[in-house]
Amino acid sequence: MTIIRENDLINRVKDTIDEYGMLVNGDKVLVSVSAGPDSMALLYILLKLKDSYDLNLQLFHLDHLTREGQSSIDAQFIKELSKKIGIDLNLYVKSAEKYAREKGLSFETGARELRLSLLKKVADQKKFTKIATGHNANDLAETMLMRLIRGTGTKGMIGISPTRGKFIRPLIYVFRDEVEKFCYENEIGFRIDQTNLGSYYFRNAIRNRLIPLMREISKKDFLKNLINFSKIYLEEDRFLNSLTKKIYHRILKRKNDDVYIPIIELKNLPPALSRRLLRLAIGEKKGELLDISFNAVEDIIDSLKSETESFVFNLPKFIKVAKDKENLVIKKIEKQEIFFKKEVPIEGTCILEILNLVIKTRIVDRKDAKIKDDKKTAYMDYENIVPQLYVRPWKFGDRFMPLGLDKRKKLQDFFVDEKIAREKRKTIPILVDGEKIVWIVGYRIDERVKVKSETKKVLIIDIKELN
Repeated sequence: MTIIRENDLINRVKDTIDEYGMLVNGDKVLVSVSAGPDSMALLYILLKLKDSYDLNLQLFHLDHLTREGQSSIDAQFIKELSKKIGIDLNLYVKSAEKYAREKGLSFETGARELRLSLLKKVADQKKFTKIATGHNANDLAETMLMRLIRGTGTKGMIGISPTRGKFIRPLIYVFRDEVEKFCYENEIGFRIDQTNLGSYYFRNAIRNRLIPLMREISKKDFLKNLINFSKIYLEEDRFLNSLTKKIYHRILKRKNDDVYIPIIELKNLPPALSRRLLRLAIGEKKGELLDISFNAVEDIIDSLKSETESFVFNLPKFIKVAKDKENLVIKKIEKQEIFFKKEVPIEGTCILEILNLVIKTRIVDRKDAKIKDDKKTAYMDYENIVPQLYVRPWKFGDRFMPLGLDKRKKLQDFFVDEKIAREKRKTIPILVDGEKIVWIVGYRIDERVKVKSETKKVLIIDIKELN
């Protein structure tokens, strides 16, 4: 078995574990290992600290059945490692591509969701008290930038929290080059996922293109500055959360399983607390806050300032926010009338059965693109598309930059201007890339993806009824 030498990195990781209360004596820990350097370093550090915390360790690995068989080689690597170090392995073999397709998700999102659901399932079934993952400081910085680009509040700028429920991330303040150095110095074997070296996925584009550019421009330790920002936000977030919860429990009312917030109380709070209180209430009904953007929360609060006696907003995952005379009411509705979310290939066909539509995409040279005025066809500058493409319904808080304008506009306002009936809005597909809306299908593309004189490649998207 590999002998791990005491060094500064192990001591730093232990300090992080203790500072955030990640481990207590006797913890049963499920260690998520991918075969990459981060999770391998995490495993060997936890083995080194095993006696200090009297830990019971087991491994978890998911073979996604991807990368032309390479993922199965990773799984075999982990199997052999498990036998070598004498630690039980929980191994799952599931097609991430199939899961993502069935759920209408991008591959990246689908693979992550599948992995997390299996981790939680194993942890619950086998009574693990903690789930350890190998997220590092680079992952943290990338997440901060992704959220900043997509739109976020200060809470989103925490990036990846050191702890969340059972999940712990002991390497969260260790940079990737430090992890790799640790592996080399201690002769720890690992495997490289070659897809991480490309820039097809949004995170990889941030990692391989944006961050190197920012480092070049800043001429400073850009990543360390981002991590320091994250730590500051985390400390302030903890304080504001504590204050918000006290107010929340004082003013909150519940009736028939719905959450009622007195509007006068919400209006009297400073914006930093009113946003948090509303997010807390939505999170209570939804179970989590994924897909609840800063813009959605801000628009609800802005609507409270109007003289309108009532309004209703539908949020993702069947959450309704309604205003009556005195309260803001958050409730979970049983079923939305129409819901769809499906990946659209950059070149290929997507069938959207629920709307009886076929979406076909292809890429052509600019000189071969015969652009015509047709509501069922969109022409876009391919270089301004950020993978992945997917189609979904509109949701509250959506914004885009309509063709011909130089600023973003609420999609709700666009629908009003176009005189589109409320019921019809639910059936209009919204085509989205990795960071923005690119086409209100049948109505308007985004200004930022329009074909220009310097465009080299044109993405052509056609829609037609399914025969």
